[in-house]
Amino acid sequence: MKSLCIAVSMLCGIFDDVYSKFNYVSDIEQYGMDYKVSFAKAVKNGRDFRGDCDDFVYTMRDLLQEQGYYTETYLVRTYVLSGGELHMVLRVKEGNEYYMVDNRYPGIRTWEKGMSGSMYTIDR
Repeated sequence: MKSLCIAVSMLCGIFDDVYSKFNYVSDIEQYGMDYKVSFAKAVKNGRDFRGDCDDFVYTMRDLLQEQGYYTETYLVRTYVLSGGELHMVLRVKEGNEYYMVDNRYPGIRTWEKGMSGSMYTIDR
């Protein structure tokens, strides 16, 4: 992991900052319905935030796009971790490589390692 973060230090720095401020809570518990929001402004102001996987992804997307990163959101499933429920992750391009941003994992992984290691399948 250390050598990966040396190669993509800005990406890892933004991830570490957001991950340290993120506290998981489901939308149903927090809002009573599905609700998607970015907490990029809160993170930039040094504040913690509560949200679910899509809130984490939208926050990371907004902060990374401000730095010029190309990002794509993906809905994935894994029967191992969540019984097949949908989960959102972010695909980020850095140079010629793609990386996965995932609130379930405390670091950046290459896209391939993230997909295979978490046994995710892309939801179409």
